[in-house]
Amino acid sequence: MNNAQFLELFIQESKEHLQNINRNLLMLEQFPEEAEIINEVFRSAHTLKGIAGSMGFNAITQIAHAMENVLDSVRNGKLKLTPEIIDVLFECLDYLESLLQDIINYGEEQRNDHSILISKLETSAVSTSNKDDDRRPYKPGADRLMIDQYQEHIIREAIRTGFKVYRIHVQLQETCLMKSARAYIVFKAIEEHGEIILSQPSAQNIEDEKFDFDFSVIVASKSEKENIADDINRISEIETVNIVEIDNKELQNMLSHHDINKEADKSTVKSQRDPYGEVSRTTVKSIR
Repeated sequence: MNNAQFLELFIQESKEHLQNINRNLLMLEQFPEEAEIINEVFRSAHTLKGIAGSMGFNAITQIAHAMENVLDSVRNGKLKLTPEIIDVLFECLDYLESLLQDIINYGEEQRNDHSILISKLETSAVSTSNKDDDRRPYKPGADRLMIDQYQEHIIREAIRTGFKVYRIHVQLQETCLMKSARAYIVFKAIEEHGEIILSQPSAQNIEDEKFDFDFSVIVASKSEKENIADDINRISEIETVNIVEIDNKELQNMLSHHDINKEADKSTVKSQRDPYGEVSRTTVKSIR
């Protein structure tokens, strides 16, 4: 076969494996401990890694390899498959599908910003294994956030690889009748500019409208903050938008705030948690 035929065969096989991954991830949302479903996703990721590597498509190879590693840990009982990990696996699937579309359109991968996504997936295993680790509270005001080791790692990796990291606080108008729907539109606008690392309150609480009229996110982006603010302000029923860039110095300030208050009374610590009794998770859960 010539190169064009090899490429066409790769595209067809990749489509089949991505469809298989999608189908089985949807099943894993309902049956996260079903071994055969986990094996199906693992096998497709493993095969995709191999065929992409043979064609020289490095981004697909690296993402599929990261998925394979996490799923292997799940298969071996070293890691519990949580909703958070499944969410990141879906993010990987979306990215793989966009890379394959690039190959179909241009004959090569067009995106090269996958390092943060891989880091999210790899460190999700660490986050899941260390649920009891101390949270790192940060309270600059209304936009207080909880930062754990997983999020800290993602933020540092984003800064290191040239992304800008922003803390975005959005205040909805108090006359807003459908807070969850409005927040969802804001999240989609933010996602057009980058990768959401953290939401406060948690994505589930926002979906369930268990929040007042404000929420905060941390996002890694290549966009200028003014452009992000403009897009959010175009959405109706937005009262205010505040965006602050997080550089290494600001991140250290956020983390050192935890050390200063380490000996605080337990009631104070509780007040810095999610107002509905749970600490916010890191990754915004996609609505599928």
